[in-house]
Amino acid sequence: MKLALIKVFLHERQRKSHSVTFDYLIASMREAKLDIDIKICYSLDEIVKFKPDIVGISSATESYMIAKRLAKETKDKLGSLIIMGGTHITALPLTMSKEVDIGILGEGEVTIVELLKHIEKYKMGCLEEVDGISFWDGNRIIINKSRKPLPMDELPIPIYPQIKYDFGDAVAILTTRGCVNNCDHCSEQAIWRPFRYLSPQRLVDIIETHYKKSGKTNYVFLDDISFFNLKKVVGLKEELNKRNLLGKVKIVKGSVNSELVTDDIVRVLKDLGLKLAGFGLESASPKILNAMKKGRVTTKDFENCITLFGKHGIRSGASSVWGYPGETLESMNKTSEFLKKWNGKHKFKSFMQYCCQPLPGSPLWQRMYEKGKVSLDMDFSRIQIHPGDLDSNWLYTNDSISKVEFVKFMKQLRVNIKKWRKQ
Repeated sequence: MKLALIKVFLHERQRKSHSVTFDYLIASMREAKLDIDIKICYSLDEIVKFKPDIVGISSATESYMIAKRLAKETKDKLGSLIIMGGTHITALPLTMSKEVDIGILGEGEVTIVELLKHIEKYKMGCLEEVDGISFWDGNRIIINKSRKPLPMDELPIPIYPQIKYDFGDAVAILTTRGCVNNCDHCSEQAIWRPFRYLSPQRLVDIIETHYKKSGKTNYVFLDDISFFNLKKVVGLKEELNKRNLLGKVKIVKGSVNSELVTDDIVRVLKDLGLKLAGFGLESASPKILNAMKKGRVTTKDFENCITLFGKHGIRSGASSVWGYPGETLESMNKTSEFLKKWNGKHKFKSFMQYCCQPLPGSPLWQRMYEKGKVSLDMDFSRIQIHPGDLDSNWLYTNDSISKVEFVKFMKQLRVNIKKWRKQ
């Protein structure tokens, strides 16, 4: 059996980005000793050349329309069985198109192994026996019982085939799944619940395995929240030290919750080799911040976070979200002024500026669905958190200011931020 895996992105520049989730899937299949030839592909041409029996497609909502076209073109050219996974199909399984035979809902490590064994034995029969999937029964989509997520320490150590580093000489690792927060505009908690994380021992198992295999010394944690309490970071430092790896390997990038950052945590992160800490600023308007994050964080937390990292010589950077329903020019200006004020101070820089979107699985999606602003048969390519072209037909749901005014503001903001970064 031959299996091609491909992750679909909206923007061409992302097309060859490495998928850490595929590392876990491949490790699970190899641990199960499946007789299968696996290849990560980056285009339809690569898939056609490989001639797989099964094609696994991973897609977020913004790239789902592209994923649907890829599924149809692959089916037309090869007749392969098409399996789709990822955040979109997990949140909205009833949007699965006819070209897709099976959807994997939620985390796929156990499901993919069980599903491939089932297909080898029964072909497409008796699919109702496999938990964590959706499939077509005539013109109906059947959604099976969800699969209970595994503790992260029970997952196999991910392998890194055909890895294409986005961070230079570094290895990318996911140390958590889910999120400790429940932000209104975010789908993370709904899709990847409950929040789980690797123990220090298991995390260092992964680091040590890859260090011995490749000699890579820099490690990047890709989580939304990598360092959420002192116990975790101290445990990581102690485990690295116990295995004589402290100082040999460095955790160069990770993320934090600004309101949980303390001087003690930052001191340990400095010892771990951290060079860049990211956090979600979202907005500097108290009104919008409270609506998004439910009163959990304030601008004082942002200032404290920036100051503490700068004090220890560590760069920090924040992502921001613009156009949340109720956002006004006044609230947007507050965020812009905050970024301008703090840019360059204490080694702080603004990261990405995202346009607020009703992501499937989030509370915001549900409200927009009830208002008729989104639907299950919509053009999902309109949901773009970072539209390359602000003048395009991306989805805008904020009634407080017009899209024309918003786009004008964002264009100027992008110009300003480029200028601030040079200062």
